[in-house]
Amino acid sequence: MSRAHWVILGRRRERLTGRASEAAVATHDAPLAREALSRLLRSGTDCELELLCGLPRRASLAVARELGVPVRLYIPFGAAWLPYALGQVARNPRMLSWVVRDTFNALFRA
Repeated sequence: MSRAHWVILGRRRERLTGRASEAAVATHDAPLAREALSRLLRSGTDCELELLCGLPRRASLAVARELGVPVRLYIPFGAAWLPYALGQVARNPRMLSWVVRDTFNALFRA
């Protein structure tokens, strides 16, 4: 989600903040994650951060740790994972290096 979409959805988010018993924020944009999670926590809404494996996550994880919210990491799998991954790499070629780096780190830094 782009920052422009975030601003547009802000009004809806504000109407829902404090009314839901729990909410999930799915973004790898650390400043957006901080803002959304902070607002939810201030309103008393339980929340978590959702991230997709293969994308940069260090900054987002730091935000979640700082705010004390759980993190859910999604791993694409099944028959559709390869077309999905290739489509993402086509949109942003840097993602291939992120996937390789994260896979290497997961395998050899256990």
